[in-house]
Amino acid sequence: MPSDIRRMKIKKLLISDFTPSTATQTFSTTFTSATLTPSATPTMPTTPTTPTSTETTYFIRISFQTMNVTYTEELNDKSSALYLLINQLFCDDIDDILHDHPDMFPTYMECEINVFGGEPPRVNFSLQFQDLKGINRTSVKERAISMIIENARREDYMGRYALLIGNLLISMDGITVEFSTMSTTPNIFNAISYNYTFYIFKGNYTEQLRDKTSQYFKEQAYLFCNDVDHIFEASGLRNVKKRYHGCAVEEFGPNLEVKFQVILRDPDVVRVSTMFSIFAYHGEQTELDGISFLILGGIYVTFDADPTYSLLILDSFTTHPYPFSTTTPSVEYTELSLTLSILRPDFTFDLSFVTSARYRLLAGSFCDDISVWLDSWSSVDYVSCGEVKF
Repeated sequence: MPSDIRRMKIKKLLISDFTPSTATQTFSTTFTSATLTPSATPTMPTTPTTPTSTETTYFIRISFQTMNVTYTEELNDKSSALYLLINQLFCDDIDDILHDHPDMFPTYMECEINVFGGEPPRVNFSLQFQDLKGINRTSVKERAISMIIENARREDYMGRYALLIGNLLISMDGITVEFSTMSTTPNIFNAISYNYTFYIFKGNYTEQLRDKTSQYFKEQAYLFCNDVDHIFEASGLRNVKKRYHGCAVEEFGPNLEVKFQVILRDPDVVRVSTMFSIFAYHGEQTELDGISFLILGGIYVTFDADPTYSLLILDSFTTHPYPFSTTTPSVEYTELSLTLSILRPDFTFDLSFVTSARYRLLAGSFCDDISVWLDSWSSVDYVSCGEVKF
């Protein structure tokens, strides 16, 4: 397929721009024109095309609600230019997503749109897999749906987020899949680790960072991951945000590198380019020496490579504990000793005894008045008055 045709999907072609009442039908202004010849008797397929291969195959049937389609009979005519274009662009994107994870979908073969129907119109399509022994079909179905939702491009359409697959805008609230029973096969792995390598600005690097037992490493690793937490908590990728579990710094290396993990619950893989872009577009950045740096935990870091990933058991992961002392610091007080001349009452011997009734009466009322005065007049943190001596 020519590259200029393949790029149509990037320009958000709206299917509603086709006008079935005219002989020559036109795309949006991005394109020139396309002549469509409606079929007199359109074919309405209800089942996937029968494979020509004698090898056993398995079909997953999926239905997505569209947001930018105006139904015409040409949508269900597999010989029409409209159907062929939509099917090509749509299935190219599906193929890209599933073929990007050959370890997860080793038996994936192809995609095909089967039928448009319903109101609002839905696109019903099939994913074809080789039905090989030992592959859990339900698990493959659930994972394929998850990968499509997670990795398809998102667009803002009339104030709502939609998936852009080919030139179809798909409602994220209207996704269904047949046979959605969850697999009962136990999986030893229940999380996935994305392993990043960033590089520290040389002005931030110290040898103390290399000592994992040092207080400096513990504090810096905690602050670093605390900022990573904030980035993922603010992510617009709902499934990533919902699955985010934590961060852990593995090391600050001798070549200015910082290696760290980001853990997502559930073992479903998110495209590594997506995990890279979360930092590229969501973090606070600044420029030093002509290079853009991300600020994490007060450290300036740069990055230029996608992370790698591996499956893990969640119980085996620990993040950094709070490293700062929680002991309440001692409070220092300033004590002022004042000497005042008393005009009245006259001094009597019993004022020398703190247990006497006269002492308690005069000393108590004296300190009460001092406290009221200082609380209302002074800006200092006044505590108390006491140890009055006559």
